[in-house]
Amino acid sequence: MNRENEQVDFDCEKEPVMISRRKLLTSLGPFFSNIFTIFHQIGLLIDGDPVNGTTNKLKLVNGDFDRGANGVVITAGARGHTGQYTNITAQGETGYTGSDNVGFRCNGDSCDLDLVNADFRNYRGNAIRIDEGYCRVGIHNLSAWDWNLAATGAPAVYAKQYSNVKVTGMSRFMGGGSSLPFRRYGQDFGRACVRKIDSSYQYERRDYSGARRSRGSKLCRYPA
Repeated sequence: MNRENEQVDFDCEKEPVMISRRKLLTSLGPFFSNIFTIFHQIGLLIDGDPVNGTTNKLKLVNGDFDRGANGVVITAGARGHTGQYTNITAQGETGYTGSDNVGFRCNGDSCDLDLVNADFRNYRGNAIRIDEGYCRVGIHNLSAWDWNLAATGAPAVYAKQYSNVKVTGMSRFMGGGSSLPFRRYGQDFGRACVRKIDSSYQYERRDYSGARRSRGSKLCRYPA
């Protein structure tokens, strides 16, 4: 799709059938709303190339990527992609055994992204994974449920070195086994990693190896 200022609006009541995976190559200012996908390897794929560039100024509102390997993937070819993702949910397929099982994955460097009211659940890996550097990612009101199902220690949010990732708002983390909510290429980041210590729910701050660095007073709940 190489179009400018395109608006795509799906009416789920009129179109109850499964919507095919969307793939964007080079597009300026596309608008997406009310998208539903199910049983796809990737719900939304953002791609590009060095000659034609990639998608910029994307605005996606109300997206549900259900029972797939990945909800949203930004490829390495989508260098410099910019986009705003609002009210998106993605759920991994039960029984999927692939190692690429992540809710939102960015493999392009220098991307500028905003995720607001995102809900990712049931993934073997991370809920959100920023795999390249020099990205700016603002995450607000994130809900992460049952990530790290492969029990490899994958954090809910992972960021590559030199990327600026910030999680704000009323975020919540349920499940994840013994993994940390946040990690940035060798260290935790952004805010305290909250783990249940006793009935008062204090917080701990841990380093990359999982060793405790500090311990504070009652903060909020992150059940272990």
